[in-house]
Amino acid sequence: MPSIVEQLDQIVFSMSSFIPEITLVLGMLLLIITDLIRPKTNFAIVIALFVLVAYATFLELQQAIDFKLKPQFLFDEMLYLDAKGSFFKLSIVLFSIFICLHTFVFEQANWRKDLRQTEFYVVLIAIVLGLFIMAMAVNLISLFVAIELVSMGSYILVAFSREKNSLEAAIQYLIFGATSSAIMLYGFSMLYGMTGSMVFVGKAFQPHLLAQQPLSIFIGSFMAVGGLLFKLAAVPFHVWTPQVYEASPTPTVSFLSVLPKIAALLALMRLLEALGFAQNNALVGIIAASLLIGNFSALWQLDAKKMLAYSSIAHAGFMLVGLCATSKLGSEATTFYVVTYGFINLAAFVLLDVLSQHSGSMQLDSFAGLGRKQPILGVAAVVIALALVGLPPTVGFSGKLLIFTALWDAFQQSQDLTLFYLLIFGLVNAAISLFYYLKIPYQLFFKETDSAIPFVFTLAQKALLAALTIPIIILFFKPEWLMDVIGQLRL
Repeated sequence: MPSIVEQLDQIVFSMSSFIPEITLVLGMLLLIITDLIRPKTNFAIVIALFVLVAYATFLELQQAIDFKLKPQFLFDEMLYLDAKGSFFKLSIVLFSIFICLHTFVFEQANWRKDLRQTEFYVVLIAIVLGLFIMAMAVNLISLFVAIELVSMGSYILVAFSREKNSLEAAIQYLIFGATSSAIMLYGFSMLYGMTGSMVFVGKAFQPHLLAQQPLSIFIGSFMAVGGLLFKLAAVPFHVWTPQVYEASPTPTVSFLSVLPKIAALLALMRLLEALGFAQNNALVGIIAASLLIGNFSALWQLDAKKMLAYSSIAHAGFMLVGLCATSKLGSEATTFYVVTYGFINLAAFVLLDVLSQHSGSMQLDSFAGLGRKQPILGVAAVVIALALVGLPPTVGFSGKLLIFTALWDAFQQSQDLTLFYLLIFGLVNAAISLFYYLKIPYQLFFKETDSAIPFVFTLAQKALLAALTIPIIILFFKPEWLMDVIGQLRL
């Protein structure tokens, strides 16, 4: 066991490599102090954006100087700093900036008063910090703490508006979250009991695990991934999703639908690699159930946010498809999918806010004829819908093509018919999703409206929607721009 001096040296060394995350903590303190000194000002959004940009800058400098080719453990193997984690963290901070801009450009939204408060940005940055720790966690304790930090902040964001529906959704979210955390913690305790190690990327972890009874390995592994599946909104940890999406402010939903998934997928990649669990039939069953429940439930929805809630369950299934390939291509395809899904889903929620500020509702039939009033908005809606389905000329097609290609390669190498059936099932479900995603373009262009109210679509809203939509098209024609970066991450 290392001496006290050696442990202190390790902490000092780790803190020097933890500077970007310390920036977030200082940013939260700055937000709180500013609110105490000048409570009536609107500096919170500016400070939050500054903190996130500062984090990205420090992270880029750190990657260029310290560890681009030299991954390292921090805090006595609690965290792991590498290029893979940095890429996921940069994706998270980029989408966090878009979320902040989302709260800024809608001046007339009914959630504006609640989400423009300083406390909202403090909680948001705290969640982002938890996501960064989750992306670096290689110890069962640090992973659990990170997930709980994200969870606690998420419950607060859902209840932030203090309306009855939001509070009910937050309580339901809390109950299911606490249950999944308890299941996960019990699974972690089983893994520790079987391996004697908390570091799941250590050399001794998998050999000790594989020496145990198969049933014990299966139960412990399945319970251990429960908390991450909860963040992905994958079956059977998906029940919270529809009510939370429907009752929460749109930027909050946008945040929860993308950012936790990014960090959870990286943590899941590392954990599944350590568990040797990726091709287990249970994972295939989770994927199939997520696709089936998500897509068929979305077919009957009349509320746009609930439709996207079930859609996110289905997309969680698609994200996990790449992990079934247990190959470098599968991991790269999953990474490409989740990053591009971030652009698509954030654009979808910005679109819904633009439409609802005119119609006053999230009901699909309230969008009737609005595409004729704003053709540019209608075109954006078509692009986003095609991307969610996975059709060209959008990056949604490239993402699905990559994950299914990885799955096909895995089938050819292993000749495991389960993977072939999953491939066919996934393709059928992708086709089914066409019937509900195109409901929004259909309402925008093919339905008439009697409303004579002028359509308000500000320049700032157009710029934000364009910034999210244009990459959806560009990355279809130039997917190598993103794949080349992902290919260097040693996934």
